Amino acid sequence: GDVRGVDVNMGCTAPFSSTGGTGAALLEKPHVVADILKSLRRELPSWCAVSCKIRMLPTVAQTIDFLRLCEHSGADAIALHMRTTDDNRDKGHPARWDDLGLLCSEVNVPILANGDLLTRRHIDDFWQRCDAVAGGEGGGGSGPSCPRRRPAAVMVARGALWNPSVFAKAEVPYDEVVRKFISTCARVNNVHFATKWTLKEMLGSDSQKP
Repeated sequence: GDVRGVDVNMGCTAPFSSTGGTGAALLEKPHVVADILKSLRRELPSWCAVSCKIRMLPTVAQTIDFLRLCEHSGADAIALHMRTTDDNRDKGHPARWDDLGLLCSEVNVPILANGDLLTRRHIDDFWQRCDAVAGGEGGGGSGPSCPRRRPAAVMVARGALWNPSVFAKAEVPYDEVVRKFISTCARVNNVHFATKWTLKEMLGSDSQKP
């Protein structure tokens, strides 16, 4: 079939999502989460993956319990945003990378790390730290620390919006990225207000550039 996987977003804190009982609001309803994941796993064919994205809960212990709930309910992989719903990235609350190693070690399904990986340099530095201290509990300093067990992958959100070339191994001139985005939008007849909004995000500040 055309669908190879279904992902349940339990991480979005935007009011349009959480006020309706979806997104991050599901973190407070573990019984509903278990029912959703079990139902998906039961009804979907075995080759169709079931995954979910969650956030940190108020404590590490609660986060571990929620990860295990997702795993035992049929999730094949879990993306973990390393902030709680109360952490405000716009007020400078960093992703809680120091807890990542323990969390990755507490479940058997792949964990996709998310939060504060905004550029290719951030991503490369993260993996280099992991390779340098394989199996370690993490180093000091700022930024992502090396987990005891590596996540299976990283998930990029804002960084990909600001600069899609974050996925390219070779550096791409930023002006070229912007021009190609505009030409692609014109070619596929993208909705104009969506194009304008994305350009606003891409050009919003110098800190968003590579």
